[in-house]
Amino acid sequence: MALSALARIILAEAEAIESLYTAAGMSAPSIHDVFWTGPLKGNSQCQESSRVLVAVASQLIATVVNPQDLLIREATSVYSTVILDFVTRHRIADILVQCGQERGAPWCVCYKSSFVCAC
Repeated sequence: MALSALARIILAEAEAIESLYTAAGMSAPSIHDVFWTGPLKGNSQCQESSRVLVAVASQLIATVVNPQDLLIREATSVYSTVILDFVTRHRIADILVQCGQERGAPWCVCYKSSFVCAC
């Protein structure tokens, strides 16, 4: 999949999540809040958008980074903080996600020069 196509999917999913919060009269929080702890935690549409967003973002990182800069490592704590930075619209979107071993994500792929991880 072309990078431009991945970027469009990321933007569409981010906007879908934002619209759910707007419809509920709230400002959109971080993706971490949406997916794990936010007030729409039980909203399946919101969770699915978050899941797709993280999956596509992981693909994008794997595509654009230099393979020798990737590290595969086991998560040593219950949660790993994962930050995926992307340009959406005209700004950088900070997508913050936590994943843990109990959520079926025992490993992370990390881009060591910028500490970007995709679990």
